[in-house]
Amino acid sequence: MSVEELRARIAAIDNEIELQKKLFERLVENLEADKKAVQRQLNAALDPIAHLPLEISSDIFRQSHALRRVPTVILNVCNAWTEIALATPALWTTIHVDLPCGDEFAEVLLIWFQRARNLPLSVLVSIRGSSSNWNHRVSDVLWRLGGQLKHLEISDDGDFTLDDESQTIDLFGDITSVSLPLLQTLTIRYTVRDAQ
Repeated sequence: MSVEELRARIAAIDNEIELQKKLFERLVENLEADKKAVQRQLNAALDPIAHLPLEISSDIFRQSHALRRVPTVILNVCNAWTEIALATPALWTTIHVDLPCGDEFAEVLLIWFQRARNLPLSVLVSIRGSSSNWNHRVSDVLWRLGGQLKHLEISDDGDFTLDDESQTIDLFGDITSVSLPLLQTLTIRYTVRDAQ
């Protein structure tokens, strides 16, 4: 074989290797998806909660609602639990928002509260770092749902100093009016440190 033929053969083998890698990756992805689906079916078959009436299983889930991420965890266990979680608006009435977060979290927040239907909402917003981490897309969603807010806590874990005027947080952005008819508690926490 000539040098050119050997190089062409090596290139052909490299192409075949890449093709086989892609086929193998696709096969592994399909097998992992199949395994996940079968695991969800097994979870549902073995799950005593799935065999309870909706009212009882919903109440069990509400009892564990103190854990921050309970609704999203429940959604990923099995189809039965997903159906129960989506049919239990009380699971979706509380959320902890950690800022900074991306603008896409505003959509997550909207979906979260849509699942709460018209129940009163409790929101804890924690701002980490600088107050400039306040996200106006998130606050726009909060104020649009202001009629449902029952408890709102805004906690700034940043480092305010007594002489730092740049640490102002514009909570309302472009919102000109907010109606909060159900609001029972509004808590704003921040830490002030001496500038020394």
